[in-house]
Amino acid sequence: MNARWDRLPSLVGEAGAETLRQFRATVEGAFPGRLQAMVIFGPRVRGDGGPGGDWDVALFIEGFDLDREGRRLRLPAAQFHAKEFSVSPLGLPADRAQISAELLASIDRDGIPVPGSKGLTVEEFRHWERGEPDLHELINGQPVRLPDARQATCRGMRARLAAMVAHGGDMDAGHHWLERPHDELGDTPLHVVLKDWSGLVRVLRLLEAGWPGCTGYDQDKAPFLVGCRGDSLLREAERFAALEASRQ
Repeated sequence: MNARWDRLPSLVGEAGAETLRQFRATVEGAFPGRLQAMVIFGPRVRGDGGPGGDWDVALFIEGFDLDREGRRLRLPAAQFHAKEFSVSPLGLPADRAQISAELLASIDRDGIPVPGSKGLTVEEFRHWERGEPDLHELINGQPVRLPDARQATCRGMRARLAAMVAHGGDMDAGHHWLERPHDELGDTPLHVVLKDWSGLVRVLRLLEAGWPGCTGYDQDKAPFLVGCRGDSLLREAERFAALEASRQ
């Protein structure tokens, strides 16, 4: 598989991408029905590792127990070392229980998913969408771009969440703040937000200046899901605005 949205070939080359897919298939065979995500991360993904280093691979496996099942990952990895493509697998429980916050942050920040034969899983899609400013939804394993109107609505929902948090969880107060003009913006925040990601950045920075911490985002605690896991709403918007600007 070499779908248009698959970022692996641009990072590891066509041969490397195929090797990683083969490794994924091997792991799926060793843990039938349990692999929820395979994500490469670490120094080589970030570009600050040596060309001969291992590719760090996070494998989120339902009910994974390192002491009892670690060997089932090490054996296939050894086979792939012989193919001159060094894979360093890291088995992790799919529910993310008892995993260090620092490790999860690294995987969420840098991770690039390795799609299976049926495309992306939901968990892998959450990693994939971090690098794509055009918002998508997952349909049958394939990312499908949202229409422009829904793109704008999703940006507006991010602003609504931050404004609500800024006003102590009062959704009506947050909505009122978004709908009245502000001198710093020269318009209503909602109108600014709906234009593009840079507009959302301006609004979130204004909120953050008045109510520090209001753009923080935790998928497990938020009243509705809008942002990328591992990011604040502001950091996500800044990253997407930079990606959007690089296309112009």
